[in-house]
Amino acid sequence: AEEQNIIDSYYQIKEHTPERVEDIYELFHKKPLESILMYAATVNMDIAEKYLNNLSKIKISLTGNDLISLGFKQGEIFNKILKETTYFKLNNPETKKEDEINFVRSKFLC
Repeated sequence: AEEQNIIDSYYQIKEHTPERVEDIYELFHKKPLESILMYAATVNMDIAEKYLNNLSKIKISLTGNDLISLGFKQGEIFNKILKETTYFKLNNPETKKEDEINFVRSKFLC
């Protein structure tokens, strides 16, 4: 079953050569490492390395509790905000939690 998951994941990603960091992240996020390595060997080493060496290590500091503190009600909006904040962080890896909160305020509380 695990081997089939690796193969299936590889077939899902092998036709794609994303350029934007958000698209690279989405392509490989939650995929088995073996599938990403197969992609690196057969499709594009640079894209896979960018994900494995950089993008996969970038995590946001913002939490659901922070969103509640900002006045958001728990629900689908949380997923959207956390995803958009992740994309913001991928493009601005040096940002701190305060920058993430300011991003959410400017994007979702205007």
